[in-house]
Amino acid sequence: MKILMCHDGSENAQSALEKSIAMFKSERPEIILVAVVEEPADASSYDEAAFEEWRAKREADLKEAADWVTKQGLDVDAVMAVGDPRRMLVEAVRKKNPDMVVIASRPPQ
Repeated sequence: MKILMCHDGSENAQSALEKSIAMFKSERPEIILVAVVEEPADASSYDEAAFEEWRAKREADLKEAADWVTKQGLDVDAVMAVGDPRRMLVEAVRKKNPDMVVIASRPPQ
């Protein structure tokens, strides 16, 4: 069984990951974690620096989540994508062919 999980480093994403593993751990699923960052809207050096900072944060969050999954005794594949989140997630689903996709929701702001 393969479960693709969208993980943005938020508490909601981590909670969804933990609950999904609790529900399916006996199945020994492969967990595929996907984080996506959008490229800056313009090419100014300020936006590029902010983008690189944001990307580094997402990569660190993704590594932390992947390490947590490994500590649960499960195989994990961590994917960092850059682009439109909708397109990147659809592409990840096509490439990885998971049995299940989990996306945490956020409360309205």
